[in-house]
Amino acid sequence: MPLRVLIVDDEVDTTERIQSRLVRRGYEVDLAENGQEGIERFGKNEYDVIILDIKMPVMDGIEFLTKIRSASEIPVIILTAYADKENAVKAAHLHVFDYIEKPINDLAGFLDIVDRAARLKDPVVAELDTWISKLSFEERRKPMIFEGQNSYSPKQLLEEIQKNTEFGKRHKRNIEKFVTRRNLENIR
Repeated sequence: MPLRVLIVDDEVDTTERIQSRLVRRGYEVDLAENGQEGIERFGKNEYDVIILDIKMPVMDGIEFLTKIRSASEIPVIILTAYADKENAVKAAHLHVFDYIEKPINDLAGFLDIVDRAARLKDPVVAELDTWISKLSFEERRKPMIFEGQNSYSPKQLLEEIQKNTEFGKRHKRNIEKFVTRRNLENIR
């Protein structure tokens, strides 16, 4: 099942650009032009990540975020041209995943942030991702699992789990059975 993203932003050029790239990465993407429309979509569908502007007509991003936080801890990425300390503090109190200023200068980097946020919905993937992020660059790419003539680094294992391949499914089940956050810390 593809991951789903809701983009709540009134800037059509920005949303269409992000939507196009996310769709190419395999995401399903819904758009809402203001917070009220976002609330309606959020109530009817299940999403893995929300990308949210702050300044919008009808209902702003902070009000939208306050309303959905009463029902969900879904990862939310704030994307705004009006970054200020007050809104950043409000967003932090509402547990946003990231707070990014427009314009997006590094779209590939932004999409990587969306990927990381989407992975949080799966606890095994989130744990593995956290563990991998603490490894050195060399350790992330060092073969760790050997199967037949193939060898897999921690990063490749995570990618196989996310792609839901047979190899990824088998190793995810093993991780679910035997690995807790404490164990991941001790593996290193």
